[in-house]
Amino acid sequence: MTLEYRILKGATNVSVTIRIIDSTDGTPETAVEHNTAGMAMEYRREGAVSTAITEVALAALTTAHTDGGIEHIGNGYYRFDVPDAAFATGVTGVLIHGTVTGMVVIGAYVHLVDVDDQDAVRMGMTALPNAAADAAGGLAISDAGGLDLDAMNTNINDIETDTADMQPRVAAIEVDTSTTLQAELDAIQAAVITNAAGADIAADIIAVKAETATILVDTGTTLDTKINDIQGATFSSATDSLEAIRNRGDAAWTTGAGGTPPQLLQSTTIATLASQVSFTLTAGSADDDAYNNAIAVVTDSATSTQKAVGTVSDYTGASKTVTLSADPGIFTMAVGDTIEIIAALGGAGSAPTAAAVADAVWDEAQADHVAAGSFGLIASEIATIDTVVDGIQTDLDNGTDGLGAIKTAVDTVDGNVDAILVDTAEIGVAGAGLTEAGGTGDQLTALSTHSAADVWGVATRVLTAGTNIALAKGTGVTGFNDLSAAQVNAEVVDVLVTDTHAEVGQGAPPATASKLQMLQYLYKAWRNRSTQTATLYQLYNDDAVTVDHKATVSDDATTFDRNEVATGP
Repeated sequence: MTLEYRILKGATNVSVTIRIIDSTDGTPETAVEHNTAGMAMEYRREGAVSTAITEVALAALTTAHTDGGIEHIGNGYYRFDVPDAAFATGVTGVLIHGTVTGMVVIGAYVHLVDVDDQDAVRMGMTALPNAAADAAGGLAISDAGGLDLDAMNTNINDIETDTADMQPRVAAIEVDTSTTLQAELDAIQAAVITNAAGADIAADIIAVKAETATILVDTGTTLDTKINDIQGATFSSATDSLEAIRNRGDAAWTTGAGGTPPQLLQSTTIATLASQVSFTLTAGSADDDAYNNAIAVVTDSATSTQKAVGTVSDYTGASKTVTLSADPGIFTMAVGDTIEIIAALGGAGSAPTAAAVADAVWDEAQADHVAAGSFGLIASEIATIDTVVDGIQTDLDNGTDGLGAIKTAVDTVDGNVDAILVDTAEIGVAGAGLTEAGGTGDQLTALSTHSAADVWGVATRVLTAGTNIALAKGTGVTGFNDLSAAQVNAEVVDVLVTDTHAEVGQGAPPATASKLQMLQYLYKAWRNRSTQTATLYQLYNDDAVTVDHKATVSDDATTFDRNEVATGP
């Protein structure tokens, strides 16, 4: 009876354990060396002739691997170092055997496998990421099912295109509110306080106050209503933001409280087995083709770590017969093995609604999206504008230079003007000597070049027509663009739900590609048929026949190397 091993194909520096006993009484032989009489060790790869191994001495059991090395372990068991050529890819097993004069060598049989049982993450399957699913560097998964990364990328690119012209506009607004508007306010303030003229300034200020109150109503109610409409009636930053959604666990995302994932169609056992590609289920759907194109995961009833994965090519409901597209070739399936039928990724569940996608986009944390042209950056700049407007509000409320102070000063000026009118009336009665007031007749009018109409004209441009100015902290700025919330929402829905893109064609992926191209290649690699041999990876067209892309691969049992993807076929 030989000792059996499972070793990854292409492994190097492999040592196996053999046993040598006396041929007469079966007692353990404990003094065998590399040069013991009749020592002749060999290995035989399946389908080939035996190959002789040259035996050599080992200094100790801890000595580094040496082809043909042999050293006693104890009780007739020996460490034997097998040449690397015995484990090269190409066969499924290797027998190590031999003879010693007057003794019996109990050899070892090594099953050469394509998976590494010691790799807890991906079992040595290098086509998979070496990280847990949904973790950093691991496979991307859709917790709800039906995630369309290509469509999402297309929608995001369209959003960026639609909003690209907003950046310069916001920059211009910021310039106007931080420099031009401030300068005009300073000019108004100077004109009213230091160069006031005319008896109607007080009335003008009262009108300005009334219009200011109207502005406050607009920014305090109308703008708030639009923002509330965008958020929705029951929005909560604790549960509805993108950060809150991201922090939910898989169980909460799929069913609300854990349980069976929605893509699991059936979990049962193999009832009868006609072949490794045709068998019946103990339980299953009565509908023909119910499991077509689904993934079948078969677990060995004797060894649960052994799993075989195949694709269902046909299903007969009446007999519950499953036909696989190919033999997984991992282990020999048998009656009683557990089988789980899983909907292929992209086929389970339903795509998120347009409203759900729009909500997710609007709830995304601003701090994570501040690239040039993004909504996050626009929001940041609007916050800056809000700060500037708050400064304007502070200036207007200033006890010395604000509207209240201006009104007080204007009231004082109004009283002085009334007194001046009385005085000038008296001067006019007393004599016309002041009519010329210096001989030319224009000295009094030359004291100021700003009439009340001039002052009001500036105020009209800034305050009356400036309904874009928010005078209350936190109410924001309106009117800087002509896009309503409904229009923006409609564009987002159109980009995310309506726009589609054709599959990328045959050819080598470019080194410099757009985000859309990158996601298209990822989606194609995830969706379409692909094959993997020991030397070649191939990705097929949608017809599952034409090879669009390929890459050569190699594995020296230490490093798996896949070269850059090139064009097919």
